[in-house]
Amino acid sequence: MRKLILYLEKSDLSQLSWILTNEQGAPEQIILHGQLSELAAVAAANQSAQIIAIAPPEDVLLITAKLPKMSRHRLLQALPFAIEEQLLAEVEDLHFAIGEYDVVGLPVAIITKTKLRGWLDALKEIGLQPSIITPAPLTLPLNDQQWHIKIFGDSAILRTGQYSGFACDKHNLAVLLELKLAEQTEQPTAITIVNYSTDDFPQATQHAAEKDFMLALANLPEKNTLNLLQGVFQPKRTATYGKKIWRLTAYLAGAWLAIVLCCDFVSLMMLHHQETKLQTAINTIYKHNFPAATSVVAPKARMTDKLNNLTNENHKNRLLAWLAYLAKSETQVKAIKFKQLDYRNNQLSLEFTAPSLASIDTLTQALIQQGLQVKQQNVAAAGAGATGTLIISDGNS
Repeated sequence: MRKLILYLEKSDLSQLSWILTNEQGAPEQIILHGQLSELAAVAAANQSAQIIAIAPPEDVLLITAKLPKMSRHRLLQALPFAIEEQLLAEVEDLHFAIGEYDVVGLPVAIITKTKLRGWLDALKEIGLQPSIITPAPLTLPLNDQQWHIKIFGDSAILRTGQYSGFACDKHNLAVLLELKLAEQTEQPTAITIVNYSTDDFPQATQHAAEKDFMLALANLPEKNTLNLLQGVFQPKRTATYGKKIWRLTAYLAGAWLAIVLCCDFVSLMMLHHQETKLQTAINTIYKHNFPAATSVVAPKARMTDKLNNLTNENHKNRLLAWLAYLAKSETQVKAIKFKQLDYRNNQLSLEFTAPSLASIDTLTQALIQQGLQVKQQNVAAAGAGATGTLIISDGNS
């Protein structure tokens, strides 16, 4: 992720330095002692970058509070009164940011609410909303056995532990450092003083260019710092581009699901309408066939029984069935004339005249296909046609 790291050199933001890095953490721009108006153009061109601000060292007090472990809510309520004697300002005017408990106690960063709100408002005017504001001492290298001091501008910044350190005017460093060492039960094995300012500083053990101070901030490990933006000052989360894509996808999926459910509902209503029409038709047919019925009971079974009964009755009258088969088959063979019909002993005898012998065979095959048994008797040619008798009986007999 691109980062824009701001070092707030002055409490009123009349002067600040910054470094802009790309996604790989490589520096793209370093500005030393610039103006807020110059930063506005950078902010406009890098709206997706993460904004990290380093608070002026003289504006933040770092202390360690001795408090029993409790919930974060109760801790923030009890903290101001537990350390009230160490404070110069009224508790109501101060903002307290806390870190994680360690073996020493609870790390606390204290700043006036007016100061912190002023920084946020000034940065917001040029389109910047920091996700982290951390005290300057906590940006220095961390080593349990060594102390690190950086000289930048007129300030000397000292880190003595994971959440401890202070800053002072560089000309007072020797006195304050001696006092701080006197408080320690365990002395550091080494003190490294790096001078990043353009002025000579005889106590420095190393010298570096001013831009190297900003380059070191580009590799700031966020896990070893303490964010002042807590409680009412905690920034509102803004969705990243990836999160916006996922959110849009979720909205589209929800819309698609709503459409599918709507279509299913419409289909259900149409099927219900069709079912109602079919049920009405079934009731009408049922009432027509069973006029004495007071309700529709097992319509399929009762209609099936009635059709079977009607079919059985029709099968009992073979003559009518055979005549029906004969009429159907006769349509396939034209010009055959039946002269006499005789039905006895479940046999039908038909005398006929036909235009040819072939037409007789055609009629015979048509009747056989109807499931009848057919015999030809006395079939003979007569002039241009033919005469004879067909004996028809049930195919199962």
